[in-house]
Amino acid sequence: MRAIRDELLEKELYLLEAQLHEYKLFDDDELGKYVLGYFRKKLAKAPPIRPYLIRKFIDYLNFYQEGTNFHYSPEALDKLKTKLSLVFEATVCVQYLHNHILDEKYEFDLKNCPRLWRNMLASNLLKSALFAYLNDEVRPLLQSSEQFIHLQELLNKLCLVVDAGQRLDKHFSNYRAYRKADYAPFVEANWLEDDFCRNLLSPFITHIANALDEEPVFLRLYFHRIYQTNVFFFRTLAKTAITFFPGLEQKHYVNLEAFAILYGYMLQIINDYADFAYTEHEGESEKLETGAKKSTDVFADLYNFNITLPLLLHLQHDHRRKVELYLNGGQRKRNIISEYPREIMRELMETGSIQYCIFLAQKIASAADRQLDKNNPTSLLLMNATDMARDNKYYKIFK
Repeated sequence: MRAIRDELLEKELYLLEAQLHEYKLFDDDELGKYVLGYFRKKLAKAPPIRPYLIRKFIDYLNFYQEGTNFHYSPEALDKLKTKLSLVFEATVCVQYLHNHILDEKYEFDLKNCPRLWRNMLASNLLKSALFAYLNDEVRPLLQSSEQFIHLQELLNKLCLVVDAGQRLDKHFSNYRAYRKADYAPFVEANWLEDDFCRNLLSPFITHIANALDEEPVFLRLYFHRIYQTNVFFFRTLAKTAITFFPGLEQKHYVNLEAFAILYGYMLQIINDYADFAYTEHEGESEKLETGAKKSTDVFADLYNFNITLPLLLHLQHDHRRKVELYLNGGQRKRNIISEYPREIMRELMETGSIQYCIFLAQKIASAADRQLDKNNPTSLLLMNATDMARDNKYYKIFK
């Protein structure tokens, strides 16, 4: 998979920064650094996946646009794709700034009030600048006011759903809720969004449920939670691309949206088992970093008592291990993670939890590939994006 050229996003980033110039709270340069500092570091760290996918989703549907009422010139389409790339990467940065506070990532300490205020203010200013950028830079490229209204609605809902998902993550997806089973009413009332998404997931949930010893209510909560915090983002990318190409056959919309949903689940499951990829070698550790995760974030989900799929599968095996000692010990057992990281990774591997998640991500990746039209030249590039489920940088750590 090829990343979007950095210079394109960097150029658009300066246009986004220009939205802050009218504010006089700081010198212009200082305000730009304050709001966009993390954004620039993230772009420099690793190729962003969401900008790549919005471009390819648009290319995928553009293949069918001949004969429709909406036709984009190659120049106009390139401009639109570049600007939407920035829009969605800025949106995910807002989510990450909030997530750093909730999960105390990046050495974040909730007792550090200035750091907390900075993250919250920077994320709010970034979101405001983003919508101003949307009006000035994206709106003129669209072919109807209805498209712009719909795009605004999609972005507003995306911000709401992702932040609500973060609350769900903190209140219902932790070990305390898992042990007390006080999440069940929430799951029954909020199980995903629609039949389309549930039907896509049904065979995978059934497959996992067969590996569990209890009713898979928490499993449904897991899939619902990652739908809000991650999958909904990819589904919104597909819905955005669909907005710009009315009049196509319905199957093209359905296939692209199904691919986006399955891709989002595949990616989250990879991220969940990658959380346990520990290595003592500094060089290897740095290679495991992503745009959203530092090498020091290993075991971040376990540290925050979040029950991800690897842990859910692991806890089905009734043994007294360091993982359970930590989870049952609470804050006073924090040192277990730092003192026994290799043993913790080995415990997850001995119960087969990591291997099962690797298998499941590959199974979902294959299902995502099957959604695509093999006659569409962009399909091959999208399939290349699912290859990370079959070969990624965490594999050798788990060998």
